[in-house]
Amino acid sequence: MSPQQSQLAAVESARTALEAALAARAATVPPLVDAVRANAPHERAPCEHVTTILERALSQQSAAVEDRAEVEDELQLAVAGLERVGDAYSEVRAAPDYRNAQNAFFLARKAAREAAEAYNEAVAAYNAAAAKGGRFPWARGGGGQIAPFGKTEL
Repeated sequence: MSPQQSQLAAVESARTALEAALAARAATVPPLVDAVRANAPHERAPCEHVTTILERALSQQSAAVEDRAEVEDELQLAVAGLERVGDAYSEVRAAPDYRNAQNAFFLARKAAREAAEAYNEAVAAYNAAAAKGGRFPWARGGGGQIAPFGKTEL
C-alpha cells in the first residue's frame, strides 16, 4: 500500500469511528430527555427542542460526516441546555435515571469528541500530503482535499 493509500485508509477508518461515536452519542439523548420529562414534566419546551434537533441529526446520518458537523453542534448545544434545566431542579438531579442518562451522555460525548479530533487529524495529514504531491486520483470525487468535521465542540 502506498503512503497516499495508507493516509486515505486512515481517513476512512477515522470516519467510520466518528460515525459510530456520533450514533452512540445520539442513542444516549432519548434517555436524558425522558428523565427530564419524568422528573420535571412542566419543562416541555427544552425536551421538545432537543427531540426536534435529534430527529434532524438522525435524518442526516446517511450524509457525509463532514456535512453533519453543524447539526451535531446544534444537538450538543441543545442537550447542554437540557442538562442546565435538569440540573436546576433538585428532584431531577437526585433522580437515578437522570444521573445515569447524564453519565452515559457524558461518556458518549467524550468518545465523539475524541473521534472527531482523530478524524480531523487524519484529514489534515491527508490534505497536507495531497497539497505536497498533487491530487490523489483515488480520493472521493476524483481527488483533492477532504473537508474536516467542522469546528465542532462535541
